[in-house]
Amino acid sequence: MSTGGGIPELMRFQEHLKEYRIVVFGGLNCENIIFDGEVESEKRINLLYDDVTKHYHVIVLRVRGREGMYAAAIIKGVDVA
Repeated sequence: MSTGGGIPELMRFQEHLKEYRIVVFGGLNCENIIFDGEVESEKRINLLYDDVTKHYHVIVLRVRGREGMYAAAIIKGVDVA
């Protein structure tokens, strides 16, 4: 995605990955959901979007803290700009 990727591109990915629910969070507290594919599936692809670096990071672990769910571990992201 050399020209960038946003909600329309995520919607296209969701159309093709019907066996997964794609969810993109806008922060580590997992409350700011930018995109939710709303597919009925136990399988999920959780992404964290960094609006400073314009990267999507894969969330590999979410944990519950005092204030709610948090992304605990991410792997190196994908440049979308």
